[in-house]
Amino acid sequence: MNRNKNGFTLIELLVVVLIIGILAAIAVPKYQMSVMRSRATNFLSVIRTIEQAERAYYMQTGSFTYKMSDLDISWHAAPESTTAYSETYRLNPMSTFIIRTDIGEDYSCTTGTLASGSISVIFDSYWKSGYIQCRASKTDKPSQQLCATFGKLTTCDKYSASSYYCYAIGGTKPAAL
Repeated sequence: MNRNKNGFTLIELLVVVLIIGILAAIAVPKYQMSVMRSRATNFLSVIRTIEQAERAYYMQTGSFTYKMSDLDISWHAAPESTTAYSETYRLNPMSTFIIRTDIGEDYSCTTGTLASGSISVIFDSYWKSGYIQCRASKTDKPSQQLCATFGKLTTCDKYSASSYYCYAIGGTKPAAL
């Protein structure tokens, strides 16, 4: 009997599906980390813009402010919440940042939280010294990897040291930290 072999066998199809699955298992996490790094880079850009505006405000008035409306920045949204010394804004569904001056002149800073899936990192920008750090939970390896791409491991302040790893991104660390 003469048979035409015009198709693939079940084994061949299973091997192809297995290979595609293995490639996807390797590529998807790398893709997700690349997307988070891109978002974090954008987020850092916003934080640095606020830091520069705060420095300009400080040069004009001799003090920092927690109100975005006092800064020479146009912003697309009203704050989500306001306290006596801070304003909280949402940059997008995955990220928020808080402008605060409640810790004193050396500690005046912008704190931003970027979260997506299992990754959640906190960026702190101290206006006076220009110091920026990335904080990642000690139990969150992907977040630690993301912070490590931006800076080197350093010591955290006494309030963060038990729960976070801190990574210095730039500037001079304030002595009070």
